Amino acid sequence: MTSTTGRRLVTAEDLCAIRVVNDPQVSPDGRYVAFAIRSIDQSQNRYRSTVWVVPLEGGPPRRLTAGPNDTQPRWSPDGRFLAFISDRSGDKQLWVLPVDGGRPGNLPTTSTA
Repeated sequence: MTSTTGRRLVTAEDLCAIRVVNDPQVSPDGRYVAFAIRSIDQSQNRYRSTVWVVPLEGGPPRRLTAGPNDTQPRWSPDGRFLAFISDRSGDKQLWVLPVDGGRPGNLPTTSTA
């Protein structure tokens, strides 16, 4: 559909295609930035969020998680791991992921009993 000025009007599909970058976090060595990208999953009628990392000096971004709701990435002090919040197991929990590759896991718990 076009407007009277000949320009195309914004559609609901256009709005659903928008991706929002959230919560950028620079690595401790200053070489990378981790961030979450939020998008709309039209088939599920919900937001999705994934964690990405990109070199600050340039280069392609790399997706580290697949969602569906991974947010708030934080670097470990040595820069080898990213912690993030995810509801992949049903409840929001803290997960940790090796930046150089590997699968995310829950933080180990310690017993004080």
